[in-house]
Amino acid sequence: MGIISIYDIIVHQPELISSIRQGYDKKNQHIRHDIRGALLTLNSSIALAETNSEQYGKCIDIMKKSTNYIKNILEEWKKYDEKDIISLKIVNVRDLLESALKTVYLPNCVDANITIIGEEKGYLDYIKMMRVISNLIKNSLESIKVKGSIELLANVNNQNITIKIKDTGKGISPDIIDRIFDPMFSTKSTGLGLGLTYVKNVVNAHGGTVSVKSEIDVGTEFTLLLPNLQSKT
Repeated sequence: MGIISIYDIIVHQPELISSIRQGYDKKNQHIRHDIRGALLTLNSSIALAETNSEQYGKCIDIMKKSTNYIKNILEEWKKYDEKDIISLKIVNVRDLLESALKTVYLPNCVDANITIIGEEKGYLDYIKMMRVISNLIKNSLESIKVKGSIELLANVNNQNITIKIKDTGKGISPDIIDRIFDPMFSTKSTGLGLGLTYVKNVVNAHGGTVSVKSEIDVGTEFTLLLPNLQSKT
């Protein structure tokens, strides 16, 4: 079902796919970056489903989530200029975190846990925040060398929504931690350094802040502090 949905997207929205290939402005780079990551997740899930029948159900679920993730990105791009436009609506934060987690392939050697403190609902841009959290989860997975864990923690009250993504990966060097949100900065030879720039831009557009603390060979924790803007919707 996931593969068929991708096929439909390509057939019925060729102008979007063409723009992904040809566009070189900052906005299009972010979109290509996130779609490429989702396609890699799809490929990994397909490969696992072909070789391990016991994981078939899990893989199909990931494929569906990844396909919907791509479709939402394309639909969002079609509707908006995607500068700083935030579409706030009431969001179930647990569902947001669970959906973001399912856009990535989680190997058996990595444990992932979700904890919600306080209320489960707040006002956010669901699609943009799912892309933000998905990018942070992918970074955590890439930092875990052999085995480890990722913890997603949300604390929701009437004033703020705090979301933490914490991993037990290799950590970020103090020499570069102040640069990780800069456009085009990446420690990966094949990376464009766009994921964390998108994270910062979206959080800022919500009127929030993003911070990071890390320790080499211990892990990294990203904290998103967002105003719960229900009074403005």
